[in-house]
Amino acid sequence: MQYLNKIGVNAKRAFENLNNTNHKKVKKVLESYNRSILINKKQIIKENLKDVRSSKRKGLIDRLILNEKRIDNIRDSINQIAKFKNPIGRVLEKWERPSGLKIKKTSTPIGVIGVIYESRPNVTADVASLCLKSGNSVILRGGSEAFNTNKILANLFRSCLLKNKLDKNIVQFIENKNRRAVDYLLSKMSEYIDVIVPRGGKSLVEKVQKFSKVHVIGHLEGLCHLYLDKNSNLKTATNINSSPAIGSDGTVYVGSNDDNLYAINPDGSNKWIYKTKGNVESSPAISSDGTIYVGSVDYHLHAVNPDGSKKWVYKTGKKIKSSPAIGSDGTVYVGSYDYNLYAINPDGSKKWALKTGYYVVSSPAIGGDGTVYVGSGDSHLYAINPDGTKKWVYETSGNVNSSPSIGSDGTIYVGSNDDNLHAINPDGSKKWAYKTGGNVDSSAAIGSDGTIYVGSWDDNLYAIDPDGSKKWFYKTGGNVKSSPAIGSDGNIYFGSLDDNLYAISPDGSRKWVYQTESNVNSSPAIGANGSIYIGSSKGIMYSINSSSFGLANSPWAAYGQNSNRTARIPLLVADQIKITSFNNHAALFTLSFETKSDSTYTIEVTQDLKQWDEIGEVQGTGSSVNFTDPRLPIIPFERNYFRVKLEE
Repeated sequence: MQYLNKIGVNAKRAFENLNNTNHKKVKKVLESYNRSILINKKQIIKENLKDVRSSKRKGLIDRLILNEKRIDNIRDSINQIAKFKNPIGRVLEKWERPSGLKIKKTSTPIGVIGVIYESRPNVTADVASLCLKSGNSVILRGGSEAFNTNKILANLFRSCLLKNKLDKNIVQFIENKNRRAVDYLLSKMSEYIDVIVPRGGKSLVEKVQKFSKVHVIGHLEGLCHLYLDKNSNLKTATNINSSPAIGSDGTVYVGSNDDNLYAINPDGSNKWIYKTKGNVESSPAISSDGTIYVGSVDYHLHAVNPDGSKKWVYKTGKKIKSSPAIGSDGTVYVGSYDYNLYAINPDGSKKWALKTGYYVVSSPAIGGDGTVYVGSGDSHLYAINPDGTKKWVYETSGNVNSSPSIGSDGTIYVGSNDDNLHAINPDGSKKWAYKTGGNVDSSAAIGSDGTIYVGSWDDNLYAIDPDGSKKWFYKTGGNVKSSPAIGSDGNIYFGSLDDNLYAISPDGSRKWVYQTESNVNSSPAIGANGSIYIGSSKGIMYSINSSSFGLANSPWAAYGQNSNRTARIPLLVADQIKITSFNNHAALFTLSFETKSDSTYTIEVTQDLKQWDEIGEVQGTGSSVNFTDPRLPIIPFERNYFRVKLEE
């Protein structure tokens, strides 16, 4: 195909011309492109409407549509890319051989990149911007469903290159809809293209990897496990909406829509299966004695012994999709579709029930003072005293299906279907609300520096500063219903309905993406062994290696606060103990406090009352114990505040 060969020649020449381009000029092109999209917003929507109206694959229309919000998201992405530091010429590693030879690894452009993608038109803008930023030329071949939208976005970029006196062929869009063009690109253009990147589903990636004679950067399948008992019916073992919990021995517990709760050994072998009589979309919670609590659509809260046998069941008035939370006294809290939040004693008897105005899908969270927070489909967040009386009610403008999270200062964070993440003071007054572009069903994770991370139906993960201002956002290819988890390595892990598990750095840049077989509604759990556990809507449980060994030491690092998913802030025995004097001769500080026997106490320190660091642990004796700060006298006492937490 002469047409494609010409594109290849142009791309090669454009890459060579790009080699000596000043990085400031690259930034100017991206800023110009951002403005151009804003100016031509109506025309882009008009071209997109042509694609939507002619689409024969109705299931792809949501991915295809560009509205004002989504165009603004594209512009935000371009703006983020423009602000990235110059990635070219960075020394990544350097070392010296015994012979004296000095070696260094330096980042350089790849050359000509061919990108084949499907029906999401935002890919055109994202890839063109990233390739220019990294010093590469690119040949784009988008899906025919988005042809008109892709074309206008690519042409606007080319115009901006020309305006800034750069070769417009740094970005080229293949305007041939024939599928043979893809075959030719893969098999006949190795002299022009240095690498092919497929961006899409399994079938596309599989085809590219099978037929390409050009090097491919792709992802298809990793190490995947489906855990089934020998008596299970493979056809029914589907759809994991439950989020896994991890026991103290490393056992992973997860519910499935085949009506079962699964216990999986750390090596991936099946430990046991507990059968309910309805879908298990609730996420399990594990108490200090090893009892596993989980709700089912069969109307029951199930208490399961560590060996998989039934301990007791408690029947509510309707199905349970809410996940249980466990109080410091062993009380189990769970919501039901009968509009109630239930408090159940450890022996299975009812303690109390509080009626809300609609379904309670939200999973409760428990504050350090024992207050229980839960959302309702009646658009409210409820704060409930440990005795079952209302403390206060906070009103939003949409269903509250998100589970609340609690910051170190007592701020409650909860999402709503009014598209906002709400920050609420401990007294029930509004602190701030952060507006996203879609429903917020995801539950927030809170970093050690106070940054709040939450997903939205607008396909983004947001990082929000403690004052409610946007820090950054990361765009995925599908709704983010999964709740993020913050690892000990500082990375943020979460799933998306684009079938991927993402690992994002604290600065908002992508570390890696792992593609699963289907949508990821489940929220990840992070094991002490470095494994990320997550389920998909095809009923597959994944164990994925990572650089994180457990959760971050932060107020609320994941859905359910901890790996056991108890959804409880550790009880504060003493808070903000200010040290004003000390013994200069002994150069030691000893903290004394009353303890319970068979309990563990964690001591934390801060200098700014924002970020608390763990410095030690004390085992309770039933009487007063002393703790000496091991860092002293290195850190002056007068700059420190201490607090003590009761752990399970």
